[in-house]
Amino acid sequence: MAPAGGREGRPSPYTGGIFRLSIKLDDTYPANPPAVKFLTRVWHPNIHLEDGKPCADALREAWKPTWSLRDVLSFMRDLLAAPNGSDCVNSEAGRELLEGVEVFDKHAAEETSKYAKE
Repeated sequence: MAPAGGREGRPSPYTGGIFRLSIKLDDTYPANPPAVKFLTRVWHPNIHLEDGKPCADALREAWKPTWSLRDVLSFMRDLLAAPNGSDCVNSEAGRELLEGVEVFDKHAAEETSKYAKE
């Protein structure tokens, strides 16, 4: 999975990356969201660096039972395309993003080249 584009028309540092996900459904799906995590290491303020779990309201309190797995994949693509530096699970990535998007983009692109290429 790769994002369609970057923030505000900027190229995405994740372009060309292949990001593997684990999506687990339990007996309460679709009433409750699936458990999602990135299996590919991602430098992103809203994705936990160690366990790959995304910080996304859509997969928690905002979840709607009418949403499908296609929606979940779209949420993950959108999360990559629009990182939020003020709601972080990776505080170092959030700090980079808030202090200078160029530094963040360079770091994320380096991590993408290292971990998300075949």
